[in-house]
Amino acid sequence: MWMMGSLGRFMMSLRIIQLNQNNLDEAIALSQKVFSHEDYEKDVGVCLRESLELQSLEKSLRFVEPGSKKYRETRKTLDEFTSKYWVSEDLSKIAGLTGLAWSKSDRGKVWLGWFCVDPDYRGRGIGSRLLDHTINQAGRNGFREFRVWTSTLPSEREAQKLYESRGLIVYEKERIRKNKTRKQSYTHIYRRLRLTNVK
Repeated sequence: MWMMGSLGRFMMSLRIIQLNQNNLDEAIALSQKVFSHEDYEKDVGVCLRESLELQSLEKSLRFVEPGSKKYRETRKTLDEFTSKYWVSEDLSKIAGLTGLAWSKSDRGKVWLGWFCVDPDYRGRGIGSRLLDHTINQAGRNGFREFRVWTSTLPSEREAQKLYESRGLIVYEKERIRKNKTRKQSYTHIYRRLRLTNVK
């Protein structure tokens, strides 16, 4: 008889659910644990809160007359920038975070939002499941290209291997120099994946 190991039991208990008000604080705490904010222009918590506000705004469109001024203004706001996030949850503890971010001007391209796995949960396949989920969501939503903005910072080293294993190719690099707010020099890496075969 085949017996499932502890990793299999763990993966069965892992769920990927949409970010919501109930798990927002824990998702922000995870992002603060993983990301060094001095290297980023915008705090992850701000992005996650904005994501929930945009989802609420989009839901409100159901109750607004199409073609009305309020509808057009709301649609314009949503077209400028939209994002959607998910968390991986293991027995009600947030183990990872992923998302999509896009604007109408991106013309069929979507970006991987803040993506991370709790260091205490790494090596268990969570990052792979989250990335696969995110790529599939991008394809289901009609995007033609999935893009990742990443870097050579040590905290993102393992993620590079994951991106490469999923076929995300490097199409541009940008050197970022050390300054008063950045403790070290590093390189931004831009990756992409054509979504023609995603189901």
